[in-house]
Amino acid sequence: MTRSRAMTVAAVLVVGLTLPAVSLAGAASAALIDHGPIVGDSWNDLIEDFCGVTGLTVSLAGSAEGQFWVKTTGRDTYPLQMAQGTDTEVLTNLANGRQATYINDRRPHETSVTYNGDGTYTVHVSGTQHGVWYDDAGTAIAMDAGLFAYEPTFSDMGTPNDYSDDVKLGPAVVVQVTGHRETLSEEDFCAAIVPALT
Repeated sequence: MTRSRAMTVAAVLVVGLTLPAVSLAGAASAALIDHGPIVGDSWNDLIEDFCGVTGLTVSLAGSAEGQFWVKTTGRDTYPLQMAQGTDTEVLTNLANGRQATYINDRRPHETSVTYNGDGTYTVHVSGTQHGVWYDDAGTAIAMDAGLFAYEPTFSDMGTPNDYSDDVKLGPAVVVQVTGHRETLSEEDFCAAIVPALT
């Protein structure tokens, strides 16, 4: 999509996902506007002293893929987005070749829009994610799963019926984060991943 709010859902999937361009002008009520693949991205990075361990250098390789839907519901012609995506990341200890693999399934969706009466509107986004880290043997060693909800606010830029020029205003307000997403702290993460790599 060409409008700035296109990433409200995609950003929850994974950094780097981009939705294809979709024209949203004149959307019909209660209609599917568009559906298709989310163009996945891949990334590579080198991390020295991983998790604060002196001399532990790991490579990080990741990729993402998914599907998106854009539709209107009920009497509101505002185009709501839904997505399903999977991102995979592999950490490799460059000294010994041992790996830890993360597979994360995410399902964010915009559920409602509130018009604020001042040229702005707020979108409610909620969803689930289920991410698991595995060691070389395929054993689950850490989990990052739960529910989330957040609310970004946008300016309609003086064109309330044209969403193509809308601009996100500041950071989204986090409404809910539950489940293992709260408990997998950096300390817990490192305690699970470092032994799998060394």
